[in-house]
Amino acid sequence: MTVFFALTMGALSASLPAQDSTNFPALGKVVKLDPALDAVLDESATIEVLASGFVWSEGPVWVPDAEAEGGGYVLFSDVPRNHVIKWEEGKGAEVWMEPSGFTGPGDYGAEPGSNGLALDAKGQLHFCEHGDRRISYLTKGGGKRTLVDHWQGKRFNSPNDLCFASNGDLYFTDPPYGLPGKENDPTRETDHFGVYRVGADGVAHLVTADLQRPNGIALSPDEKTLYVAQSHGPAALWMAYPVQPDGGVGEGRVLHDVTESMGKRPGAPDGLKIDDAGNLWATGPGGVHVITPEGKLLGRIDTGERTGNCCWGNDGSVLYVCSDTYLVRIQTKTRGARWADAAKQAAVEPDPLAPGHHQVQQHDPSLLRPGRYSGVGVLSNWSGPKHGGLRLQLHEDGSLTEYAVTFASSWDYQRTHAGWEAESRRGKRQIVYQGEEQGLHVFGYVDAGKEATIVTRFETEEARGARSAR
Repeated sequence: MTVFFALTMGALSASLPAQDSTNFPALGKVVKLDPALDAVLDESATIEVLASGFVWSEGPVWVPDAEAEGGGYVLFSDVPRNHVIKWEEGKGAEVWMEPSGFTGPGDYGAEPGSNGLALDAKGQLHFCEHGDRRISYLTKGGGKRTLVDHWQGKRFNSPNDLCFASNGDLYFTDPPYGLPGKENDPTRETDHFGVYRVGADGVAHLVTADLQRPNGIALSPDEKTLYVAQSHGPAALWMAYPVQPDGGVGEGRVLHDVTESMGKRPGAPDGLKIDDAGNLWATGPGGVHVITPEGKLLGRIDTGERTGNCCWGNDGSVLYVCSDTYLVRIQTKTRGARWADAAKQAAVEPDPLAPGHHQVQQHDPSLLRPGRYSGVGVLSNWSGPKHGGLRLQLHEDGSLTEYAVTFASSWDYQRTHAGWEAESRRGKRQIVYQGEEQGLHVFGYVDAGKEATIVTRFETEEARGARSAR
């Protein structure tokens, strides 16, 4: 699929020296500190350098695009240059947007550009903007709009990193790094460096102000824990906060502390992402730290450079990393958390069987209008998205009577659980469900032309409980 804004910024592109070879140079190494690392990362995995020459690369996001080699491309910020860079397999890197975070006249400090980037459920690109001190998003066929730029009438410092919850809530951090005078800047308006949430009301709510330098931010797969990195030298660590029903958080706990590594390895706790088992892939001193939800360090992807942030890409198993002047990647043995949700982010057209544009909400399969749907879809069954054919039959009461999905897979395995039947056949996998299931959970969009296309995830109540308990 192609996210709608991919074509809107083409006129701003400027060529950089492309690195479109398949023979990428290598950087650093994987350091195994616990045998459990073997389950998620091969110690012999290569850290490939995809592009270089940036001043400070940051905030990458994977943008799905069916026409791109590899199924999409990476956008990331070069913060000091006020650029967003696009890297695509076979084409290399190019300036995709300029300016990215400061639109005023003259210079604005050392880090004026955008930092963290993220897609919402509609496929809209969101920016943490240092110079303009706001969270913005790119509109279809037009320019940016401001999502939020103040808390209780006071301007933010320099929004740094962000993440979305499945209900659309946006969490972001606001340290002073983008201000020209940093923490001593005379234009500061808040007396804290906060973590905020923007809900459906469009208002910024202060989540916590107990950190000196909040930086990277991410949610656990079940969205019950909010992780925040602190890049403060005297207390360099990752915090874990329990998420409350209203979207706020309870008292945080120190998940992992790397204060003693500060100055011994380059960098500090910065951006992070989560895999489907709940492990943190958190940039910090020396590279990317792989940390369990309990706080145990399994190993590091040692780039040997200051490392700013990372994102999952391709089929969800490739980790792209912004490491100082480089964009690098490494193949893992896991997949990003909620990867199926990320894969479905696109603008869609109305479904003739269900007039209007309906986003199918969790726990409410009745939002799908009765009828038979078929076409090409995406299904996730514990291990990331798989593409293929799909058919679905719904009754008036919203119950499911039949669906079948066949999709290509790069690996084979067999699993039977709670009404699911899986069968491997020469690199193909078929999942068939027969019979009514009132406990079905449906996630995704419905889109239709002559035939409906469903980009979604299906799972039974029992399967969902078993997966959450792992």
